[in-house]
Amino acid sequence: MWTSHNHSEEITVYLIVCKNQSGEIIVPPYTAFEEQEAISYFEENSCEPGQSLYGHELVRILKAFVVKNGRIIWANREGLQQEEARYIAMDFGCYGIPNVYFRSLLKENEADLKSNAIARIC
Repeated sequence: MWTSHNHSEEITVYLIVCKNQSGEIIVPPYTAFEEQEAISYFEENSCEPGQSLYGHELVRILKAFVVKNGRIIWANREGLQQEEARYIAMDFGCYGIPNVYFRSLLKENEADLKSNAIARIC
């Protein structure tokens, strides 16, 4: 949970990047603060029919953002060679509450690549 962290410490945000059964890249709406936490979430939600990630292929656990003092100080820029570049955005909204735009994956021509608020997912 975001509120449980001290805002003066660096917080690393991990995202799960996977392919659905149609081969489409998706990022499930889940943020983790440790890589193992993200792996566990994927494993727990992909093993049985009816679960949200069942039948999905794990592409990567992505260190997407680093946040300090309520600011995004780093965003991933590394991609996967076999996939078309896709990006995801994060902001802190009106009240400083972090929001990752899981439903809006951006193409390279749609992303502001100079912004730390945009991370490359593939």
